[in-house]
Amino acid sequence: MSPEDGTVQAMTDLVGRQGQVSKPATDGRFLFFFWRENLGDIWVMDVVTEE
Repeated sequence: MSPEDGTVQAMTDLVGRQGQVSKPATDGRFLFFFWRENLGDIWVMDVVTEE
């Protein structure tokens, strides 16, 4: 969500995956979050380049 105007932009495509996002955090450049299924994964995304 943009802090300037509140617009929302999808950052990931987790459609069709069972589980839930947990503990999202950012350092201003990267978005970190846990994806919980059975054991969970840790995902990192560069929010500047969207990679």
